Amino acid sequence: MNENIPSYIVAATASLGGYVFGYEVGVISSILEMHNFNEYFNNPTAIIKGTVAAITTLGSLVGSMLSGHLSDKISRKRTIILGGIIMIVGSAVQSSAVNVILLICGRLISGLGVGLLSATVPAYQSELSHPKIRGRLISLQQLAITIGVMVAFWVDFAFSRYKNSQFQWRGPLMMQLAFCLVFILQMFRMPYSPRWLLSKGKYEKAVRSLMFLRSTKDRNSEKILYEVSEIKREILRERELGISSYSKLFVFPNRRKMVLGVLIQAFQQLSGVNAMIYYAPRIFKTTNIMSDNDVFIAQGLFGVVSFLFTIPAVVYVDKWGRKKLLIIGAVGSGTCHLIVALASAFGSKKVFDSVGNQQTIYISTVASWVSVIFIYIFIIFFAFSWGPVGWIYPAEIFSTTVKAKGTSITTACNWGMNFLVALLSPLLLDKLGWMTYLFFMVPMYASAFIIYSFFPETKGKTYEEIDGMFYKSMWVNKQGKPGLPLRNVHMSAA
Repeated sequence: MNENIPSYIVAATASLGGYVFGYEVGVISSILEMHNFNEYFNNPTAIIKGTVAAITTLGSLVGSMLSGHLSDKISRKRTIILGGIIMIVGSAVQSSAVNVILLICGRLISGLGVGLLSATVPAYQSELSHPKIRGRLISLQQLAITIGVMVAFWVDFAFSRYKNSQFQWRGPLMMQLAFCLVFILQMFRMPYSPRWLLSKGKYEKAVRSLMFLRSTKDRNSEKILYEVSEIKREILRERELGISSYSKLFVFPNRRKMVLGVLIQAFQQLSGVNAMIYYAPRIFKTTNIMSDNDVFIAQGLFGVVSFLFTIPAVVYVDKWGRKKLLIIGAVGSGTCHLIVALASAFGSKKVFDSVGNQQTIYISTVASWVSVIFIYIFIIFFAFSWGPVGWIYPAEIFSTTVKAKGTSITTACNWGMNFLVALLSPLLLDKLGWMTYLFFMVPMYASAFIIYSFFPETKGKTYEEIDGMFYKSMWVNKQGKPGLPLRNVHMSAA
């Protein structure tokens, strides 16, 4: 444990990128329901509100696509710092917006920064960690995201009392500036990824980086020299095979890695978690058992539950493994959606508000409480499974020379699905009502089968061992089917 303390410190610092990312995602949900916000922007329609919420994810999609080239070119560390700087600019534009267009532009700019961070931070964490604690270090990203979302919810609650002041909604947006500044200043003190340094031929700097991360002053330590040789061997093998460009991601075995990485990120969003985060106040309002103040408190508690139940995953993910958590989370989340759908179907009705918009309102107190309880149970299942593992798995399966490019594409898929969920959720809730939850239930049940059948377990394995698994049968439970040995591949390429 002691020798890994520097790795934990660096990974935790990089995870502050997850914190500002989580705050950016979480802060807008309550703002969209705030009295002064709606008054200032002349009661924006559901489509405009959906655009304000979703536009960040569109910027994040672009940012994550750019991250692959940037982090290979200028380093993982500098790309993370750049993401933080872009978020400062976006936050400044949002908090000073005088019309909806400027607010949307500010959220689009912030989204570019979020995209760079969400793709690069897990790659950076995975490259500085030892295989035995790799899952734990990468899962710090998701833990930080949940802290950011939780803090955003409670900051919104604290400012919600200023109903007659623009400070009610500008205040929470201004807070982001301070968070981003602290994050950037801390990242300047962190080391560069030793794998990135070796890929650029900077041997001495890579050794010094590893010495710091493994808490040793002996540059001739057997462990340090062995790890350096393993990284160099992996990089050399990839170069001999020509595995370095985007096109190589679509050639066996990277093609299979791409498919699994894209699937896991898509399913993470199709769980419906961000529909809950973006529109939790609206969903809680429809239950008819909460005042406006209670709605903000309920949302804050939603963030607390998400944070608390991410902690077990951080502590035990390297013991429990990835597949088991994903399957349990998928079945549990899908079942929660089913129960909420049934409660809403039998305990609610559709009505029209003062401006003619259709809404679903609960008429049964029992159905209301059942829905609220199972929304909280849903976030419990998501928090210890798909939340952290959705980021861990793609960062683990790609080797060093294509990691940045591979995770940029899988993360772009995450943000593409996030954009659709954020944009369509208010419309689905208006038009489909309770059936919206079935829309999220089906992918969760399907993902349980897909994870069980096609996803190899990566717990505790080196990158070389993980790479070897992808030469084997795509049916991971099929026994006795030998894979293509790594050494044979290396020799044939030579």
